Amino acid sequence: MASKRTDAQKLTLFVERVDRAANRRAIKERTIRAHFSVNSEADRTAFTADVGDEEDLRSLLLDFRSFLAPKEDAHANRIFNILELRLTDEELKEVARTHREAWQKVLAGDGRAVVNGRVYSAEEAFDLIINGDLFHMDEQKAQAYASLPQPIRLLLQNQMVRLVIHGLELLWLTRNLINEARRRGSLPE
Repeated sequence: MASKRTDAQKLTLFVERVDRAANRRAIKERTIRAHFSVNSEADRTAFTADVGDEEDLRSLLLDFRSFLAPKEDAHANRIFNILELRLTDEELKEVARTHREAWQKVLAGDGRAVVNGRVYSAEEAFDLIINGDLFHMDEQKAQAYASLPQPIRLLLQNQMVRLVIHGLELLWLTRNLINEARRRGSLPE
């Protein structure tokens, strides 16, 4: 079903959702982190991961997932498309394009998890964990996630948290761009 919101309302929703996410304790008090380590000794290898406060992370994920859900009006790619089509200020439009390119890099992730030749991007890690473990129990994704070795699950969790941290930083800049464009009168209603 198509959304009944106008582009201006979608931009407002996006700004509100970014504000809400940025005001979560996970961000304000910096209670989440993305730490992954491998320690190897002669006879064993240990993998550890630390995502910080898991309840704070879950609360933040409830807000953040709307930026990645294609059916959501606050979906980041939808917002970048609206900005490309509606911005009248060329300087701000170029900044929005830079944000879109950076968003694609955030979605790709800055590390690689490869399992049986399959490469997981940060976005795929997010989808697999959100829909196969934390919130929506997609049976196929749940089985796929559960079948992964524990070190790979830890690595994917790390990728997901890094996506959220770096993604929210970028979305905050995009939120500021929208507010500045409105201040300049460069986003017709």
